[in-house]
Amino acid sequence: MLVTFYLIASHLEFMAMSTARDFVHSLLEKTTLQKLIISDSESAIKLARRALESAKHPEVAPVLRQVAAYRLAHLLMRDDDAPTETLREVDQLLAEAAGDGDTDAIGPLPLIFQIAVLSRLESTGAIKKSEAMERRLTIYRKACNRIKFSPSAGRSLEDLVPEPFVLQAQTPALNLLELASYFLNLPYKPLLGLGAKPQGDEQLISGAWRLLSNTDLSYQRQFNQAYAEEELKWLLEREDNSIGFRLNANNRINADWSTDGTAWQPWNRDNQIHILACYLENSRIATDECILKVDPEMRNDCFRQQKVRCGKGIDRHLGLPNGTTRFADVIQRGAKPSIYVLVRGRL
Repeated sequence: MLVTFYLIASHLEFMAMSTARDFVHSLLEKTTLQKLIISDSESAIKLARRALESAKHPEVAPVLRQVAAYRLAHLLMRDDDAPTETLREVDQLLAEAAGDGDTDAIGPLPLIFQIAVLSRLESTGAIKKSEAMERRLTIYRKACNRIKFSPSAGRSLEDLVPEPFVLQAQTPALNLLELASYFLNLPYKPLLGLGAKPQGDEQLISGAWRLLSNTDLSYQRQFNQAYAEEELKWLLEREDNSIGFRLNANNRINADWSTDGTAWQPWNRDNQIHILACYLENSRIATDECILKVDPEMRNDCFRQQKVRCGKGIDRHLGLPNGTTRFADVIQRGAKPSIYVLVRGRL
């Protein structure tokens, strides 16, 4: 009954969601409900499976499917007597969650847990010792490289894990205990619910970065930088004549720009992207209020000049004729070119 209620509610929620991505995030958040985790893991697994299937939607960034795969793998591993078929599925899910390359946004954790699953498969005789050893070594080296080359290297565990379902209350100690249970097939029941929020409607998102845009894909959810940049890269790859910016609200002058999400270059133009972000957040913001947010000492004529120069800078970097991008027009929803601003912190 409980899972039926949640699935029906999720279907109605999908109809109300502005994007398929929001729907997937909503499903993943529901799998963290303390009631589900403690008393009805089966319902949480069904929700996670639906999240993974929904993440195949063309409007969902591939990185979110990796997140969904990781969440489902963890839920499946909470079965103390997981059969070989389940362990094989978890192995595949963690491989999908890990992705390719050394600098994937998900980081090294899927690889670390995959090493544990391989040890469990070896102990059941499902794979040969030589195969398990070879795969563990390959995955181990890949995880080491990911820590070495990842932009998230050296950050805290909370920053390393960008998943929206990762709970802020889940500590490094709990993660280590979880890993031990996976390796040694220790009872997972004592850990159930220890990382769950008591309220399911809280924003269970780790990170301080959010995306502002003149498209329908602007959102207030907060992620860490690695995850946010991966999604922005996907957005920029999908559309010609689009441009992305990174703005650390604590550094109000400088920003970075990119048209492909990989090659970032300094913008270095006085407060222009901060002004742009304020208008993307609220296109009806009053001039005085925006100036107060950006630079209280800025004169009105200088403020107007910065908006004009911002439009010209966008034209130049996109190879558009000078005067194509008018600031007052481009901040409106649905305007062209498409603009995305990653913002860290409050404006």
